[in-house]
Amino acid sequence: MLKATYFHLLFALTTSALSSQAQPAEHKLCVLEGRTLNSLTGQPISKINVTIQQRERVLGQSAPAGPTTVTTDTQGHFSFEGLPAGRYALYARRNDGLYLADYGARLPGEPGTLVALEPSDHKEVEFRIVPRGTLAGSVVDSDGDPVRRATLLITALGAYGQERWTDGHGYQTNDRGEFRVYDMEPGKYCVLAVPPPSARACCTPEAAAAEIKHAATALLPTYYPSAPDLAAAARVDLPPGQELSNIRITLREGRVYHVRGKVTGGTPPPKGLTIMLYPRDYPVSAGPEMFTVLSERLGNPRAVTPDGKFDLADVEPGPYEVAAIPSARDRGTLGRAEIVVKDQDANDVVLPLNALVKLSVAVRVEGAEAADLSGGFMLWPLDSRLHKTAGGSLDVSGHAQINDIVPGQYRPRISIKPKDVYIKSLRLRSAAGSNDVLESGLDLNESSSAGTLEMLLSADGGTVSGMVRKGDAPAPSRQLYLLPDIPNSERSPNFKVVMSDGDGRFAFTGVAPGDYRLYAWEDITAGVSLELDAAFRRRYWDSGTKVSVHAHESTQTDTAVVEAR
Repeated sequence: MLKATYFHLLFALTTSALSSQAQPAEHKLCVLEGRTLNSLTGQPISKINVTIQQRERVLGQSAPAGPTTVTTDTQGHFSFEGLPAGRYALYARRNDGLYLADYGARLPGEPGTLVALEPSDHKEVEFRIVPRGTLAGSVVDSDGDPVRRATLLITALGAYGQERWTDGHGYQTNDRGEFRVYDMEPGKYCVLAVPPPSARACCTPEAAAAEIKHAATALLPTYYPSAPDLAAAARVDLPPGQELSNIRITLREGRVYHVRGKVTGGTPPPKGLTIMLYPRDYPVSAGPEMFTVLSERLGNPRAVTPDGKFDLADVEPGPYEVAAIPSARDRGTLGRAEIVVKDQDANDVVLPLNALVKLSVAVRVEGAEAADLSGGFMLWPLDSRLHKTAGGSLDVSGHAQINDIVPGQYRPRISIKPKDVYIKSLRLRSAAGSNDVLESGLDLNESSSAGTLEMLLSADGGTVSGMVRKGDAPAPSRQLYLLPDIPNSERSPNFKVVMSDGDGRFAFTGVAPGDYRLYAWEDITAGVSLELDAAFRRRYWDSGTKVSVHAHESTQTDTAVVEAR
């Protein structure tokens, strides 16, 4: 579900949700009906909420009031009447709200295909839904005894072995050390078991300071079956509609140490301040939920004394990043520091607090000073471990004020009414001067008042179109990434994302002049991994098709689906 949510957000920022066709049509309404079916058995599925949403409409046709939802009957039947001609998306959810699928999706959780309706059409479709599965098993220590209250984090793997997402809700073992995680999409997974905090980690900072300083041993976070990291973990292949109940994780045990330090820059430190500690070598795509669970194992992450001291126990040797995260109420400060834990306690760690960033945004279109620039603005973090997206609404003049931005590196994204434009110039003006950040990326680490981000858009871009193939056949419903062929391309805001249509064809519009690499992926998270995962980028960067784009020109090129290595 997280993957589907991400794609729908990205879709909203990179494409127009509603476009017009060239010719007007008569106002003859349509009917779209069908059945929801189990993709394995072909049996109808009742009590499924099917939502229809118009994506494209014929010029002259009225727009529907909005998404409409109906519930399937005992035969899985659904029907929508009185629809204007156009192209429609269908989504299925269970009656408890669980997202199930897009109509026509090639893989579970991925975007589907649109249904085209001509005036007066009465069309019937079969909406096939892949059944969910269940992962179950137990967590034990080295003696085979059950470990209660261990937290399970589930990581899905993509077609290229990359992390697709991490389920950060956390599932805990019962008193028998057993767990059962249901409603899982079929696919390959890795399972991480995080032991509960030990008595040593649960003590107060004052009690921890009085503790005799000696090395101890503790149960450690462990991947199935008993691996220290994702690279060594065994993959679990979950078929559609099946339950795998033999997943037994034996927790590792090893020497652990304390990380002690002090928060500086706030007197006293803000109430509700959270101290996080997470391995530096964990992938960016792991997400903040995983790091929260890992940090909570080390003790009360909010146990900061009035004078700013903190003490985290049960830390195994390795490189880490320690961070101070503001609470929901007090969002004014944050700090980070890198440390290495070797064969002794890490004492006297200094964690300075920095104010969150405020940013003014000013957008204009070259040669169209009177254009309506209202829309959305978003800052996409290049490191999502503790960063969250930030954004706001642009007014008609293209201005916005964004507050409470976590310091870090970001890439701006916009969704405005003028289409087929690209970012020609991007400058950050602050008290320190004016800097070109189009290729270097937007670094908001150094100032509590970053100034104004000036964005100049241009409509003189080119187009790139062609066919995606897998072998000799067209490859429909593949995600295509067009990335600038420059150093640090992951920082450029001028990347493009589209999906190939039902015939395998694709088209990028409003592309900034320059050199690019074009990738067609088997699953929609590979492009994100190419941007955020340095190791993944090194492995697959040369797999992209080179493309040169010129102003106001069209470029035709075909490309092949990237093969896994």
